[in-house]
Amino acid sequence: MPFGHTGRENSEVLHQLVLAFVLSGLPSLALLTSWAESKEPSTFELGHASWFAPWSASPLAFLRALTLNADRMKVLKNVYRAVNSCPAEILNLLPVRRTISAAARESYEDQLIDLWIALEALLLRNDETTELQYRMAFRAAWIVKPPVFRDFERDFKKSYQDRSKVVHGSRHVVKEENTQRAKWVFLVLRQILLHSIREKRLPDLLRIEEKMLSKRTPSRIPKER
Repeated sequence: MPFGHTGRENSEVLHQLVLAFVLSGLPSLALLTSWAESKEPSTFELGHASWFAPWSASPLAFLRALTLNADRMKVLKNVYRAVNSCPAEILNLLPVRRTISAAARESYEDQLIDLWIALEALLLRNDETTELQYRMAFRAAWIVKPPVFRDFERDFKKSYQDRSKVVHGSRHVVKEENTQRAKWVFLVLRQILLHSIREKRLPDLLRIEEKMLSKRTPSRIPKER
């Protein structure tokens, strides 16, 4: 394990590990006792002693070890290397903190709010107040590159509408489609955040817009409304 000699160093390493787990789509916030022990030729066991979630009602709960196959272990290591090489000032920004927070949430409403705070921080400029869904959907699509933009835009906007209902206190019943959409938007957020970490900076929104305009065609991207 790459742990340091001081509490501050260990805290930074744990923060990087937690983020790597979240961005890899794995259970987050594991306090590891070993990086990886070969269990079989194609599987690895990540041993951990406890689940560390300081903002939860039960900050310490004991769990079984997590077993990964070689492919998922490779993904986790690659993501960790990207996180480890990213400047600390990026790793401590609001989108990263809210993404980690979302992974620890048990409540659908709390998680959805965290997800959209992170997405708005990544995809909007401070001075933007109009056409927010439209702007975010196009910028997210530029990074994620979905196979069908219109399907992506539809689901993105529906998730934003789910967020608005929660934020504004609208009475609603959480259905399976809502929870599935929250999982989908979490995946989108992880892709955007991992892209940012590999680039070692938040998305350059002006550059994205310039590239979008240079490649814009009526058949692929609708006109602004």
